[in-house]
Amino acid sequence: TSRQVIYEEGAQIRGLNIYIENDTLNIGGWNYQDDDGGVTTPWSYTSVRKKIYANTPYFAVLEFDFDGASGQVSGAVNGEDLGALPGAGKLFTHSGDIGIGAMNEGSCFDGGACLTGENYYFDGIFAEFISENIVYNAAQLLIVHNYLAAKYNITLPTGDDLYDYETNHGYEVFGIGQQNDTSYHNTAQGQGIIKIENPGNLGNGEYLLIGHDNGSISNWTNTEVPNSDINIQRVTREWRADETGGDIGTITFRTDTTSFASKPAGFTTYVLMTDSDGNFTNGATVTELTADGDEFY
Repeated sequence: TSRQVIYEEGAQIRGLNIYIENDTLNIGGWNYQDDDGGVTTPWSYTSVRKKIYANTPYFAVLEFDFDGASGQVSGAVNGEDLGALPGAGKLFTHSGDIGIGAMNEGSCFDGGACLTGENYYFDGIFAEFISENIVYNAAQLLIVHNYLAAKYNITLPTGDDLYDYETNHGYEVFGIGQQNDTSYHNTAQGQGIIKIENPGNLGNGEYLLIGHDNGSISNWTNTEVPNSDINIQRVTREWRADETGGDIGTITFRTDTTSFASKPAGFTTYVLMTDSDGNFTNGATVTELTADGDEFY
């Protein structure tokens, strides 16, 4: 029932913020000074909004691009595109610091109130904060939404859920895909040790996402290896891949072996084991990987 600042940058003249007011999440911005002779500034506080509920996980995305003729600020909540801030022009350089979890020095709010000080503390829990210096295209933004949805058990809008294994393999979800001919992402690694790139037949609406079960990669085991072969040991961690929208063709698969334990005595080769039933004991395909420094592909 109170005002709670989640994120803000700037102060009374220019800035952006994400804050809660009563039962509504606001994603907004302002630039009250005329910085370009009236071409795009000044513009008053404006926002897009979403009703929210207590004791519920949310992820909010504030994205801005001021390279164009007028610039744009847009928002999304739990994968739902809330659109561009109505009436927003460019946001010019400011010296105001960033506040996370409270107002830092000052901020503006819906209705035009611009306040100073440090106040309006967030009364929830931050699970993660991501800051990027690029403008995501539609394909990249959809992949980020799926990463967050899998990690925090959030339901995405119909048609946007690209990954079906979040219950058991929801860790470090990453992927490649294409929304259209100008919106695509064809190289991905995330924070993990697996990298995929160079899809051979990536088409519109086609994605490949991968996540894992958070099993250990710091030791080797001979459990669940093909035919109990004593010449094979594996890490406990298992990854699941989910292809959506069609066949993207062949890919280049790389793994960074610096995070693995040293190879056991007598073992010299890295292999990739793949199977469709989640168990490598029977029917797994074993593919030898080629060395490329500390990466194998």
